[in-house]
Amino acid sequence: MRTAREHLRTAEFNLEGGLLKPAVFFAQQAAETALKALLIHRHGDAPRTHDLVHLAGKLNMPTAVIRQMVPLNVAYTAARYPDVESAECTPRIAKKLVQTAREVVAWIEKNLSKH
Repeated sequence: MRTAREHLRTAEFNLEGGLLKPAVFFAQQAAETALKALLIHRHGDAPRTHDLVHLAGKLNMPTAVIRQMVPLNVAYTAARYPDVESAECTPRIAKKLVQTAREVVAWIEKNLSKH
């Protein structure tokens, strides 16, 4: 979880500095790393995928949280691959996506402490 928290801090730092694509990239990385940490904790391994919805589905996360990860998946792909067409990443959108990552990390931390 240390790496997930570091990615989240990096996302927040980039967001504050107006670097929106890096903020979104690290927000997704924070969520992905946290999801995989819980999967490894529970099952001993995690799928090699970047798809947050797929990973969250294996953990029985609340549907509302899983739905919030869909735009984070899309924005991550656009931030990572320059040939992917997507809507412009505005400060408002980036802020929402970083908040989604915060919620995912918090949910994972809460559930790690239960086991």
